[in-house]
Amino acid sequence: MKSMKLGLASVALVLGLTACPDVPGLGGDGPEISSFMASPESIQAGGSSTLSWTVDSTATSLTITPGVGDVTGETSVTVTPSTTTEYTLTAVGDEGSSEESTTVTVSGTETGGGSSEPIPEPLPGEGPDGAFGVSTTETGPFLSDVGGNITSNDDENIITVAPGDTFYAQVNYAAAEGATIEDVEIRLVNRTPEGLAGTLGDTPVGGFTLGDPTSDCTLGSATYTCVYPITVGSDVEDIEDLDGAGGEFAYVFRTVVTDSAGADNGISNRGYVNSESV
Repeated sequence: MKSMKLGLASVALVLGLTACPDVPGLGGDGPEISSFMASPESIQAGGSSTLSWTVDSTATSLTITPGVGDVTGETSVTVTPSTTTEYTLTAVGDEGSSEESTTVTVSGTETGGGSSEPIPEPLPGEGPDGAFGVSTTETGPFLSDVGGNITSNDDENIITVAPGDTFYAQVNYAAAEGATIEDVEIRLVNRTPEGLAGTLGDTPVGGFTLGDPTSDCTLGSATYTCVYPITVGSDVEDIEDLDGAGGEFAYVFRTVVTDSAGADNGISNRGYVNSESV
Protein backbone atom coordinates (compact mmCIF):
# COMPACT_ATOMS: atom_id res chain seq x y z
CA MET A 1 0.00 0.00 0.00
CA LYS A 2 2.82 2.43 0.78
CA SER A 3 4.28 2.07 -2.70
CA MET A 4 0.82 2.54 -4.20
CA LYS A 5 0.35 5.90 -2.38
CA LEU A 6 3.78 7.09 -3.48
CA GLY A 7 3.01 6.32 -7.09
CA LEU A 8 -0.26 8.22 -6.99
CA ALA A 9 1.44 11.18 -5.39
CA SER A 10 4.10 11.19 -8.12
CA VAL A 11 1.44 11.12 -10.83
CA ALA A 12 -0.39 14.02 -9.19
CA LEU A 13 2.83 16.04 -8.99
CA VAL A 14 3.62 15.48 -12.66
CA LEU A 15 0.11 16.43 -13.71
CA GLY A 16 0.30 19.57 -11.59
CA LEU A 17 3.54 20.67 -13.23
CA THR A 18 2.21 19.93 -16.71
CA ALA A 19 -0.90 22.01 -16.08
CA CYS A 20 1.07 25.01 -14.78
CA PRO A 21 1.03 27.73 -17.48
CA ASP A 22 3.99 29.97 -18.39
CA VAL A 23 4.15 33.10 -16.28
CA PRO A 24 4.83 36.32 -18.18
CA GLY A 25 8.29 37.68 -17.42
CA LEU A 26 9.55 34.35 -16.09
CA GLY A 27 10.66 32.56 -19.24
CA GLY A 28 8.35 30.53 -21.48
CA ASP A 29 7.60 31.39 -25.09
CA GLY A 30 8.60 35.05 -25.06
CA PRO A 31 8.44 37.44 -28.01
CA GLU A 32 10.94 36.74 -30.78
CA ILE A 33 13.86 39.17 -30.86
CA SER A 34 15.02 39.04 -34.48
CA SER A 35 17.94 41.39 -33.92
CA PHE A 36 19.59 43.53 -31.25
CA MET A 37 22.75 45.35 -32.26
CA ALA A 38 25.00 48.32 -31.51
CA SER A 39 26.24 50.65 -34.24
CA PRO A 40 29.08 51.30 -33.98
CA GLU A 41 30.14 48.43 -31.76
CA SER A 42 33.35 50.24 -30.74
CA ILE A 43 33.61 53.90 -29.74
CA GLN A 44 36.10 56.30 -28.21
CA ALA A 45 35.38 57.48 -24.68
CA GLY A 46 32.80 60.25 -24.74
CA GLY A 47 31.33 58.95 -28.02
CA SER A 48 27.89 57.47 -28.66
CA SER A 49 26.48 54.29 -30.16
CA THR A 50 22.96 53.49 -31.35
CA LEU A 51 21.25 50.37 -30.05
CA SER A 52 18.57 49.09 -32.43
CA TRP A 53 16.31 46.06 -32.36
CA THR A 54 13.53 44.17 -34.10
CA VAL A 55 10.97 42.39 -31.93
CA ASP A 56 7.72 40.73 -32.99
CA SER A 57 4.35 42.27 -32.23
CA THR A 58 3.58 39.97 -29.28
CA ALA A 59 5.86 42.06 -27.03
CA THR A 60 3.93 44.10 -24.47
CA SER A 61 6.98 45.78 -22.93
CA LEU A 62 10.67 46.29 -23.75
CA THR A 63 13.47 47.28 -21.40
CA ILE A 64 17.22 47.69 -21.78
CA THR A 65 19.72 47.39 -18.96
CA PRO A 66 21.92 48.86 -17.63
CA GLY A 67 21.06 52.53 -17.49
CA VAL A 68 18.48 52.80 -20.31
CA GLY A 69 15.18 51.53 -18.91
CA ASP A 70 11.82 51.25 -20.65
CA VAL A 71 11.93 51.44 -24.47
CA THR A 72 8.45 50.10 -25.23
CA GLY A 73 7.29 51.37 -28.62
CA GLU A 74 10.80 52.37 -29.67
CA THR A 75 13.13 50.67 -32.17
CA SER A 76 16.41 52.39 -31.27
CA VAL A 77 18.12 54.44 -28.58
CA THR A 78 21.44 56.27 -28.35
CA VAL A 79 23.79 55.43 -25.49
CA THR A 80 27.04 57.00 -24.32
CA PRO A 81 28.70 54.45 -22.03
CA SER A 82 31.79 55.58 -20.17
CA THR A 83 33.26 52.06 -20.11
CA THR A 84 32.77 48.89 -22.15
CA THR A 85 29.18 47.84 -21.45
CA GLU A 86 27.03 44.82 -22.26
CA TYR A 87 23.43 45.89 -22.87
CA THR A 88 20.55 43.42 -22.46
CA LEU A 89 17.19 43.84 -24.18
CA THR A 90 14.30 42.10 -22.40
CA ALA A 91 11.02 41.60 -24.28
CA VAL A 92 7.96 40.56 -22.26
CA GLY A 93 4.73 39.18 -23.73
CA ASP A 94 1.66 37.30 -22.56
CA GLU A 95 3.44 33.94 -22.88
CA GLY A 96 6.75 34.83 -21.24
CA SER A 97 9.94 36.79 -21.84
CA SER A 98 13.06 36.65 -24.00
CA GLU A 99 16.45 38.36 -23.90
CA GLU A 100 19.29 39.32 -26.25
CA SER A 101 22.54 41.12 -25.46
CA THR A 102 25.03 43.27 -27.35
CA THR A 103 28.22 44.99 -26.24
CA VAL A 104 29.58 48.49 -26.86
CA THR A 105 33.35 48.57 -26.49
CA VAL A 106 34.83 51.84 -25.20
CA SER A 107 38.48 52.70 -25.74
CA GLY A 108 40.46 55.63 -24.38
CA THR A 109 38.34 55.78 -21.24
CA GLU A 110 38.01 59.30 -19.90
CA THR A 111 39.16 60.29 -16.45
CA GLY A 112 36.47 62.31 -14.74
CA GLY A 113 36.12 64.65 -11.81
CA GLY A 114 36.95 62.05 -9.19
CA SER A 115 40.06 60.66 -10.85
CA SER A 116 43.69 61.09 -9.91
CA GLU A 117 45.00 59.29 -12.99
CA PRO A 118 47.52 61.05 -15.26
CA ILE A 119 46.14 62.63 -18.44
CA PRO A 120 47.51 61.14 -21.68
CA GLU A 121 48.73 63.89 -24.00
CA PRO A 122 48.81 63.55 -27.81
CA LEU A 123 52.27 62.95 -29.24
CA PRO A 124 53.78 65.69 -31.46
CA GLY A 125 52.83 65.29 -35.10
CA GLU A 126 50.03 62.80 -34.45
CA GLY A 127 47.21 65.31 -34.64
CA PRO A 128 46.14 68.87 -33.81
CA ASP A 129 47.95 70.47 -30.89
CA GLY A 130 46.64 73.21 -28.64
CA ALA A 131 44.60 73.99 -25.55
CA PHE A 132 41.07 73.86 -24.19
CA GLY A 133 39.64 75.62 -21.14
CA VAL A 134 36.54 77.08 -19.49
CA SER A 135 35.73 80.49 -18.04
CA THR A 136 32.86 82.40 -16.46
CA THR A 137 33.45 85.21 -18.98
CA GLU A 138 33.73 85.33 -22.76
CA THR A 139 37.25 86.78 -22.61
CA GLY A 140 38.75 84.37 -20.08
CA PRO A 141 41.03 83.47 -18.47
CA PHE A 142 40.22 79.96 -19.66
CA LEU A 143 41.10 77.40 -16.99
CA SER A 144 41.80 73.68 -17.24
CA ASP A 145 43.73 70.87 -15.61
CA VAL A 146 46.74 71.36 -17.88
CA GLY A 147 49.94 70.96 -15.89
CA GLY A 148 48.40 68.73 -13.22
CA ASN A 149 45.29 66.77 -12.42
CA ILE A 150 42.44 68.43 -10.50
CA THR A 151 41.51 66.24 -7.56
CA SER A 152 39.02 68.27 -5.49
CA ASN A 153 36.68 71.25 -5.44
CA ASP A 154 39.37 73.26 -3.67
CA ASP A 155 41.40 73.60 -6.88
CA GLU A 156 41.60 77.21 -8.12
CA ASN A 157 41.17 76.05 -11.74
CA ILE A 158 37.55 74.92 -11.23
CA ILE A 159 34.92 77.48 -12.23
CA THR A 160 31.54 77.73 -10.48
CA VAL A 161 28.38 78.57 -12.42
CA ALA A 162 24.83 78.85 -11.10
CA PRO A 163 22.01 76.83 -12.70
CA GLY A 164 20.43 78.90 -15.47
CA ASP A 165 23.63 80.84 -16.19
CA THR A 166 26.19 80.56 -19.01
CA PHE A 167 29.90 79.81 -19.06
CA TYR A 168 32.36 79.76 -21.96
CA ALA A 169 34.71 77.19 -23.47
CA GLN A 170 37.68 78.09 -25.68
CA VAL A 171 39.10 75.74 -28.33
CA ASN A 172 42.53 76.90 -29.52
CA TYR A 173 44.23 74.36 -31.81
CA ALA A 174 46.61 74.13 -34.75
CA ALA A 175 46.77 71.27 -37.22
CA ALA A 176 49.93 69.33 -37.96
CA GLU A 177 52.00 70.59 -40.90
CA GLY A 178 50.16 70.16 -44.18
CA ALA A 179 46.77 69.51 -42.54
CA THR A 180 43.75 71.65 -41.67
CA ILE A 181 41.22 71.59 -38.82
CA GLU A 182 38.06 69.94 -40.12
CA ASP A 183 35.86 69.11 -37.12
CA VAL A 184 35.47 70.30 -33.52
CA GLU A 185 33.35 68.79 -30.75
CA ILE A 186 32.93 69.69 -27.09
CA ARG A 187 32.04 66.79 -24.84
CA LEU A 188 30.84 66.21 -21.29
CA VAL A 189 33.06 63.30 -20.21
CA ASN A 190 32.16 62.30 -16.64
CA ARG A 191 32.31 58.54 -16.10
CA THR A 192 29.37 58.56 -13.71
CA PRO A 193 26.42 58.78 -13.30
CA GLU A 194 25.83 56.28 -16.11
CA GLY A 195 24.53 57.96 -19.26
CA LEU A 196 25.51 61.51 -18.28
CA ALA A 197 28.33 61.98 -20.82
CA GLY A 198 27.94 62.94 -24.46
CA THR A 199 28.71 65.43 -27.23
CA LEU A 200 27.20 68.87 -26.63
CA GLY A 201 24.85 70.48 -29.13
CA ASP A 202 21.42 72.10 -29.44
CA THR A 203 19.90 69.27 -27.40
CA PRO A 204 21.01 69.38 -23.74
CA VAL A 205 23.49 66.77 -22.54
CA GLY A 206 23.44 66.41 -18.77
CA GLY A 207 21.56 69.72 -18.75
CA PHE A 208 24.26 71.62 -20.72
CA THR A 209 23.50 73.20 -24.12
CA LEU A 210 26.16 74.37 -26.59
CA GLY A 211 25.55 77.74 -28.24
CA ASP A 212 26.88 79.24 -31.46
CA PRO A 213 30.47 80.56 -31.40
CA THR A 214 30.85 84.13 -30.19
CA SER A 215 33.02 84.97 -33.22
CA ASP A 216 33.53 83.82 -36.81
CA CYS A 217 35.38 80.50 -36.52
CA THR A 218 36.40 78.90 -39.79
CA LEU A 219 36.99 75.20 -40.29
CA GLY A 220 39.30 74.13 -43.08
CA SER A 221 42.20 76.29 -41.96
CA ALA A 222 45.49 75.41 -40.28
CA THR A 223 44.49 77.04 -36.99
CA TYR A 224 41.22 77.26 -35.08
CA THR A 225 40.47 79.56 -32.17
CA CYS A 226 36.90 79.77 -31.05
CA VAL A 227 34.85 80.55 -27.92
CA TYR A 228 31.55 78.76 -27.32
CA PRO A 229 28.85 79.71 -24.79
CA ILE A 230 27.49 76.77 -22.79
CA THR A 231 24.19 77.24 -20.99
CA VAL A 232 23.59 75.46 -17.68
CA GLY A 233 20.02 74.19 -17.36
CA SER A 234 17.98 75.67 -14.54
CA ASP A 235 17.48 72.18 -13.10
CA VAL A 236 21.16 71.14 -13.17
CA GLU A 237 22.26 70.00 -9.73
CA ASP A 238 25.69 69.76 -8.14
CA ILE A 239 27.03 66.52 -9.60
CA GLU A 240 27.80 65.23 -6.11
CA ASP A 241 24.05 65.28 -5.39
CA LEU A 242 23.15 63.04 -8.36
CA ASP A 243 22.36 59.37 -7.83
CA GLY A 244 25.27 57.19 -8.91
CA ALA A 245 27.77 60.06 -9.04
CA GLY A 246 30.45 57.94 -7.40
CA GLY A 247 33.58 60.00 -6.79
CA GLU A 248 32.77 62.74 -9.31
CA PHE A 249 32.92 66.21 -7.76
CA ALA A 250 32.63 68.47 -10.85
CA TYR A 251 31.28 68.39 -14.39
CA VAL A 252 34.21 67.76 -16.76
CA PHE A 253 34.45 68.94 -20.39
CA ARG A 254 37.00 68.44 -23.15
CA THR A 255 37.27 68.98 -26.88
CA VAL A 256 37.88 66.59 -29.78
CA VAL A 257 39.58 68.32 -32.71
CA THR A 258 40.01 66.36 -35.94
CA ASP A 259 42.21 67.32 -38.89
CA SER A 260 42.05 66.65 -42.64
CA ALA A 261 44.26 63.57 -42.21
CA GLY A 262 41.69 62.04 -39.86
CA ALA A 263 43.91 62.44 -36.76
CA ASP A 264 42.55 63.97 -33.58
CA ASN A 265 44.06 65.67 -30.56
CA GLY A 266 43.87 62.66 -28.23
CA ILE A 267 42.70 63.13 -24.66
CA SER A 268 43.10 66.88 -24.24
CA ASN A 269 43.29 68.97 -21.10
CA ARG A 270 39.88 69.31 -19.50
CA GLY A 271 37.73 72.07 -18.04
CA TYR A 272 36.07 71.56 -14.65
CA VAL A 273 32.74 73.19 -13.78
CA ASN A 274 30.73 73.25 -10.57
CA SER A 275 27.01 73.95 -10.93
CA GLU A 276 25.84 75.58 -7.73
CA SER A 277 24.97 79.01 -6.39
CA VAL A 278 27.92 81.33 -6.91
